[in-house]
Amino acid sequence: MKEAAITQQTAREEMAAVAIADYNKRAAMEQMAQKSYALQKQWFESEAKLTAEYQKVMQAGSRAVQQVPRAAPVSYAAPMSYAAPMATTAYAAPAAYGAPMTTYVQ
Repeated sequence: MKEAAITQQTAREEMAAVAIADYNKRAAMEQMAQKSYALQKQWFESEAKLTAEYQKVMQAGSRAVQQVPRAAPVSYAAPMSYAAPMATTAYAAPAAYGAPMTTYVQ
């Protein structure tokens, strides 16, 4: 009877330890999610701020640029065309080819 009580007590303690470990795991995951969210939010806000600053500087810069008159486009001579080279063959195959004659001696 005492052995059964010890077994039950051990089982309850094991279940409690598993429940505590599960709670700690979930709490750590929740904390990690909150930190991740805060970091992502900070990055997004910083990126938005930099983008706004860039747009502001770009607009100010585009207003400050002087409009320089363009030079007249340069014209080039019309392209020349050349005749295609004549096809020549350095090697011509013989007109007919026959296998060498073989004679059999008996």
